[in-house]
Amino acid sequence: MNNGRTTHGMTGTRFYRIWCGMKRRCYNKNEINYCRYGGSGVIVCDKWHIFTNFMEDMHDSYSKGLSIDRIDSTKGYSLNNCRWVTIKQQANNKINVLNYKGKNFSDWDKDLGFKHGTIRSRVRVHGWSIERAVSTPKKREDLTGIHLDNRGLYRSEVWVGGKNKFLGRFKTESEAVEARKSFLFNNLPKECMHSK
Repeated sequence: MNNGRTTHGMTGTRFYRIWCGMKRRCYNKNEINYCRYGGSGVIVCDKWHIFTNFMEDMHDSYSKGLSIDRIDSTKGYSLNNCRWVTIKQQANNKINVLNYKGKNFSDWDKDLGFKHGTIRSRVRVHGWSIERAVSTPKKREDLTGIHLDNRGLYRSEVWVGGKNKFLGRFKTESEAVEARKSFLFNNLPKECMHSK
């Protein structure tokens, strides 16, 4: 009696571990790479939540030593978006990982005028979605001394005595503005406060 469980005979095989790893990256928030997968919106298609369906779609094309690879890194794991590649091919793909609208990390940095590694850091380190990483300006600057940084936090700064003074990072723009107003109120000479 199998208690309603289907025995596929693949438990413990590398192929089975690949399936488990794919699901872990997408759904286990404690997984080290979760921010690059599930945290960035990458999912496993509904059909592949059942191992035997994944095996039916992918086992015939699998060979020992190959790894699963998403063709379009902005999309999830599914039959139409996955292929088997060698470890070397996957390592080469990981150099740029991002292939969003035909561009990799370096292309986006260059085209947007960012410092090398900005887009990679936003996606890999800070867990931003690819769309947010390439659509958020590096720094939003205006005359108030408030800037949106790469972490998505608002930097508050003020020019004092010929130097730029950093006041802190804040979650909201209004907090950053208040910090700047408070600093100016407490540090401007008295005569300046009465002038227009």
